[in-house]
Amino acid sequence: MGLTRFSAVGVLGTVGVYGGLYGFAAGNRVFVGVGIALAVPAGTGWIVGVVRGSGWWQRRRPVWVAGSAEVRAASPPPATGEFGRCELHLVVVAPGLPTLDASIRDARVPIRAWPEIGDTLPIEVDVDNVRRVRVRWAEFRKPEPAATEPPAPAIAAPEMSAQDEEFEFDDQPTFTEEELTELDYAGGPRPILPLEDEPTYLTARYLFPTERFRGEWRRHWVRPFARYLLTLALAVAGVILVNRYVPERYLDASRAGVPALGGLIGLHVLFAWWAGRFVLTQKRVLLVGGVLRRRVSMAPLPRLTDLRFEQSALGRVLNYGDFVLEGMGFFSRIRRIYTLPSPNELYLRIVEEMYEPEAVEARLGHAPDPKEEHDTGSPHGPDSYWSMN
Repeated sequence: MGLTRFSAVGVLGTVGVYGGLYGFAAGNRVFVGVGIALAVPAGTGWIVGVVRGSGWWQRRRPVWVAGSAEVRAASPPPATGEFGRCELHLVVVAPGLPTLDASIRDARVPIRAWPEIGDTLPIEVDVDNVRRVRVRWAEFRKPEPAATEPPAPAIAAPEMSAQDEEFEFDDQPTFTEEELTELDYAGGPRPILPLEDEPTYLTARYLFPTERFRGEWRRHWVRPFARYLLTLALAVAGVILVNRYVPERYLDASRAGVPALGGLIGLHVLFAWWAGRFVLTQKRVLLVGGVLRRRVSMAPLPRLTDLRFEQSALGRVLNYGDFVLEGMGFFSRIRRIYTLPSPNELYLRIVEEMYEPEAVEARLGHAPDPKEEHDTGSPHGPDSYWSMN
């Protein structure tokens, strides 16, 4: 859920809930009606966002149809690097689907195959949502430029004797299928495997340039939902106490103040959840949180001696868990991280990054880092925290 949609849902829902609470406290039916009118669409939008972000929705397998797309517009390539973000305007043609114009944004476009106006790209289109288009960069080849100079005349090879021919034939090298495939990729484009998305602006500022981003996750929606309900319960209790014990001359201000304060706390809970991130790179894990006061905690992967996650019965049903990072100080903020989503998959991602980093690099299509080759296969290599102490 983007910031705009999340802000609309959060603000409308909070104003509706606490405005209705004020109407209930003051006995004003207009405020109650307006609150319900605002809370219902906000709650519907929140439910839709939860369902679309759930594992069930993400596991739906779309049906892709191969087609082609003509480039009508493309953003310029970056000055440096092997990959870049490109915004494309395409005319999409696929069998069984209508021709349409589509604008897409691809975060990992190889510079050597950067598209230009008039190029025809191999693509895949989602049958259920024709606006979902992905380019198969591994199959795209830039057209060869036209030759400007006439070819040089061929020089006749000298005639060879039968003995020379037999010697040359005997020395011909033989290659296996795997070797031929490797030779084919050595001089041409390598296959582009799907990579992680780029970090958002909330976390990119905390990553140094040579650090390789692996992913970022928000806490599970159970965390803000429980805190939001607790805030609402305290606000309801405050309104009841105000109506019973506050003197008459302060009653109106108190009836308005309690819902207003509860609404501000509820909005803070929602936006703190939205801005908080758990970040994984090839070197460390980070926990970023806070709205007005920012907090960033870090744990180097080589320093972790143990990693485990715990799931309650409700966590197994809703697919969330708590992670415990051993090796940190007992009072460290990042030692225990609560309510992370999809704990099984996230646990395997972190463990693979600790013990098999070269497998991650190979799967993501990265070139191996020569500075880290001697550390592969163990989370406690020669340059780790333990070797320095």
